[in-house]
Amino acid sequence: MSTCGTCWRQFPAGWQSRQQHMNATGHEAPEFECETCDRYFGNQKAVEQHMNDLDHWDESSESEDIVYECDHCDDKFDDENELHNHEAQDHFYCVLCSRPFQDRHSITQVCDLVAMFHYTVRLTLQSTYAAKLIVPLPSSVLFAKTCKELPPD
Repeated sequence: MSTCGTCWRQFPAGWQSRQQHMNATGHEAPEFECETCDRYFGNQKAVEQHMNDLDHWDESSESEDIVYECDHCDDKFDDENELHNHEAQDHFYCVLCSRPFQDRHSITQVCDLVAMFHYTVRLTLQSTYAAKLIVPLPSSVLFAKTCKELPPD
């Protein structure tokens, strides 16, 4: 059973339910959580002992290749930007404001075009040659503009 590390609410339906809760509330997973099962511990030494004893080390943590997994389906990506493009295009989910939308029109109406550039490059530029001409913007530039609907801090 997955547990929120901020409010300690339990999610019998699993990690996807917890992830949706954390995205909606800004909460985080428990700090010392096993990489394989849903158990969590009071400190780093305890979680490492548990993972050593039960061989619960996540295989992806052993490899140097970072894989970004979609929380909405089973797709995996080598690049975080590819994941965000996929979330916006296929699931209408805006990573900037951490919320889902009904359709592509809705997500583009709410989010600034500067932020949407991050999502739409692959949708609008199908040509390999054209894609090579695009200079990727650093995350700090892309995320400088935020969702128009976000409440002020």
